[in-house]
Amino acid sequence: MEEDQMLRRGKFSAEFSFKDAQIRWEKITNHLNSIPGARKNWKDWRRTWQDLKKNVKKKNTFIKQSSQVTGGGPPTCVTFTDDDNILLKILDGTTLTGDESVNESTVIIDDTKIVFDHDDFKENEENAGAEEYAEGAEQHAEGAEQMQEELLC
Repeated sequence: MEEDQMLRRGKFSAEFSFKDAQIRWEKITNHLNSIPGARKNWKDWRRTWQDLKKNVKKKNTFIKQSSQVTGGGPPTCVTFTDDDNILLKILDGTTLTGDESVNESTVIIDDTKIVFDHDDFKENEENAGAEEYAEGAEQHAEGAEQMQEELLC
């Protein structure tokens, strides 16, 4: 994965199609299945890669947020493993921290309305899909709370 930036990012373009990615994953699968350990098809190895990236990004975010908390208290006991550090070196900064040139939207939820505030983009409960947005936001908040509980020692 270190040598294959296109596959590592997983973004498709005119130069890099889904079929190109599949061919590359099949080569990786042949290599991984030739060594002792797990045997998977290319889709499962791709999922493993996605899960590894997701988990190290989640841990990176948690550690970063924990270091910026005010009010004292003990530092988090969550640390990076050797494998995490290898993965962090492989991933580029944008993957971990986001694109600095992209403005983030602010989501405000209260009992009566949902407002998506991003320069010229605003939505409220009168627009179609407000309930789905609210449900998604609630699920995201629940997931964030669960992640914090899992990562705390």
